[in-house]
Amino acid sequence: DDDVPGLSLTAEEWLKQHQRAAALYRGEFWAGFFLPDCDAFEGWLSQVRSMYHLKALRAVGRLADQLAMLGQTEQALRYAYQLVDLEQTYEEGHRKVMYLLARMGQRTEAILHYEKYRCYLREELDVEPGEIISALHDQILIHSKTGASHSPQRSTLPATPAPIIGRQSELKRLVENLSDPTSRLVTILGLGGAGKTRLALEAGWNLLPAFADGVFFAEANSDLSREAL
Repeated sequence: DDDVPGLSLTAEEWLKQHQRAAALYRGEFWAGFFLPDCDAFEGWLSQVRSMYHLKALRAVGRLADQLAMLGQTEQALRYAYQLVDLEQTYEEGHRKVMYLLARMGQRTEAILHYEKYRCYLREELDVEPGEIISALHDQILIHSKTGASHSPQRSTLPATPAPIIGRQSELKRLVENLSDPTSRLVTILGLGGAGKTRLALEAGWNLLPAFADGVFFAEANSDLSREAL
């Protein structure tokens, strides 16, 4: 569960904890078990199954992100594929797969993965992929056709030792604002020590696959930020 790890965990301990969790999860809780004519039990079981499934998606997703940040791309890709296996409609998992494939220079495979995902959504749900993953597909396709040497992973974002905790609503809102093409500048306001920088870094890592030219971190006293000012 990515919401529970202690703040004192080292990055290595955090990785081992989540790798064990990813290996232990085998799918639906109490699969095939039911009690006839017991609606209360079935309602409870459905809630528990959904809870564990969501926890598994979050844990495996965070594991893939952390390994990618540490440069362990092949391992990260393995967990990204696990996300897709756990939930075929989970767009974040497919986005991670595409991003990591492109990062490894396998752009054709990334484009094919998107096409398979789009076909699946059309056939099963009669919907189209979301804007972020579609933008990622377009950027990979452009780079593939132009032969551009760089792939959508350029970044100066510092690695974070553990996932952000208890800020999911703020993170979701920030990512949505930054994804809006009409937003030229998004400012985070808060008291000193409230976690503004940590939240911004997490948003940056979430949005990295959508920006082919990269996502960059400029400290307040850096040459880049002074030039910008």
